[in-house]
Amino acid sequence: MESIGSYTAVAVQPEVIQVTRREQIRQNVDRALVLLENACRYTRSGWRWPYAPVRLVVFPEFFLQAWHGLANFEDFKSEILITIPGEETNRIAEVCAKKGIYFCGAATEYDPKWPDRFFNTAFIIGPTGDLIYKYRKFNPSLPVSMVLSPHDMYDYYIEEYGEGKSLLDIFFPVVETEIGNLGAFICMDGHFPETSRALALNGAEVLLRPTACPDPGVSEPIAMWKAENKVRANENMCYLVAPTIGCVQSDKRPKTYWPGGAQIFNYEGILLGESAFPGEGRCNGLINIEELRERRLDCGRNFLPLLRTEVWREVYKEAIYPINQYLDNSPPAAPEALTERAPLKVIEEFLERGVFSEPKDKSAIGRCLGR
Repeated sequence: MESIGSYTAVAVQPEVIQVTRREQIRQNVDRALVLLENACRYTRSGWRWPYAPVRLVVFPEFFLQAWHGLANFEDFKSEILITIPGEETNRIAEVCAKKGIYFCGAATEYDPKWPDRFFNTAFIIGPTGDLIYKYRKFNPSLPVSMVLSPHDMYDYYIEEYGEGKSLLDIFFPVVETEIGNLGAFICMDGHFPETSRALALNGAEVLLRPTACPDPGVSEPIAMWKAENKVRANENMCYLVAPTIGCVQSDKRPKTYWPGGAQIFNYEGILLGESAFPGEGRCNGLINIEELRERRLDCGRNFLPLLRTEVWREVYKEAIYPINQYLDNSPPAAPEALTERAPLKVIEEFLERGVFSEPKDKSAIGRCLGR
């Protein structure tokens, strides 16, 4: 597919209502559409405004529902979850078709195929208004989330979605478009370099990371959010568009618990744009796919062709986190999830194998940050 050359990507940082009643989802959609229309108004002139048209707008994880760590499954199903496609994405699709843009966001999704479970799903809508992409979060924020990973129902997932596809296409899909090959990963996925590496090796050129990143992960002294985004872009030689939540209304935490920090990086890990404050905001960055493709043919600091995969296969030869944990039932809500989904058995195995060393204070074994 022929690329369009240069265009502007926008990362939107919304303020979101924490949904406890379904009508609040419509309120979040209403506000998202205002911010989406506004993001499309970047012009070719003006101070520090882009000279290329807006073709990609990315919203964060939970932009329609906000994060829920303590809701039970019935609350999720009756009030919080959406289907994709559905009423909410259809309203977004109308704007995409009107403006001729690509849109990406992430939401907690109910899949009628499995009525007793749900996913955290990134989706892309194309400039015709069609849903062209879905990715389900591979690494949920354990152990406090009821969100299911496809890995938790690996056998069923391959049976349902795997016919004629590689494992990369099943779990880490990439869609080819005129603005580049797009691949999404969500929030916690960014802590695992394998996730974005899988997308890059499946052909991704623009990585989209919709996220709801809380503090202390954004601000100093940890500042993990920016460090990860910079490295994920550089090590995979991809552009990276990473929006995050700017504030959650009715949250029981301080408003600046969600301190914003939407970012866009180029393929060398150079920051192109940032919304470095809490509250509603946005940032933009210039994407040049042809420049990226030429750079990828240069041998200098070009990491993907240097992978020595024989040794890495040995590193991952033994299974670590258990597969197929929830073939027949949904994960529990907190506080049960704190013990059921915590990797205690893996930690104990690491101690036995010498991967981890035992501390003097053995009471620390099995302790969970969520408690």
